[in-house]
Amino acid sequence: MANYKTGLSYYNVDTDRYQDMKIKRLKKGFGCSGMAVYDYVLCQIYRDRGCFLVWDENTAFDVAEYFGVKENTVNEIVQYCGVVGLFNRELLTRGIVSSLTIQNRYLDMCNRAKRVNVLIPENVKITEECKIITEVPTKITEECEKTTKVCDKVKYSIVKYSKEKEKSPNGDKKKNPDFEKFESWIKSNAPYCANPAHLQQLTEVEFLKLKEKYKSEQIADTIQQIENRKDLRKKYTNLYRTLLNWLKTNYDEK
Repeated sequence: MANYKTGLSYYNVDTDRYQDMKIKRLKKGFGCSGMAVYDYVLCQIYRDRGCFLVWDENTAFDVAEYFGVKENTVNEIVQYCGVVGLFNRELLTRGIVSSLTIQNRYLDMCNRAKRVNVLIPENVKITEECKIITEVPTKITEECEKTTKVCDKVKYSIVKYSKEKEKSPNGDKKKNPDFEKFESWIKSNAPYCANPAHLQQLTEVEFLKLKEKYKSEQIADTIQQIENRKDLRKKYTNLYRTLLNWLKTNYDEK
């Protein structure tokens, strides 16, 4: 009997544990710290006594020291595990960490290891797991309702903004069709004049002003003249002003 071992060298873990609502609540309440503390406590339970752990100041200190967090935080996490049903709440009030799942898994592991005379101490034995307190689902429901309201507001804002403006793919106000055709034409037929590094580009407003006075053919012909005058075009910095001056010279005096 001297070699009899109460604890376990390893224990089984369910692969769908992160789909468990209890685990999700712990993650939501305390983040990764909550998960780390919970896993650490489980290992201590199975490693030492196999089916329970005495929870006191020294135990809390060991966990806090290992992860570099405050003891108060560790205690809050363990108590919350009792709230959501990961640990038995009644035993927690007596300084014992365990659960029906832990105890059943411990007995199953011992049976597989062919251990004999394995019993759960009567003072910690659980016959029926306690129910999760109703405050937690209520709180989660309230948070879900708040999230839904926020999503509804965002959705309303998007719809409203879309209705207020007609949008092009880049998010700007939809361009004049003639100006869009002009931009496409100048890029293909006058690459020097279409390059903003060479000339300040023609705006839609400026283009429409020119269209009020000159024909599209006159504007296009003048741009090509500027494009072909390599000896002069480097002198210009603003396409609208240059184009306006050339158009006046070519057509106003005739």
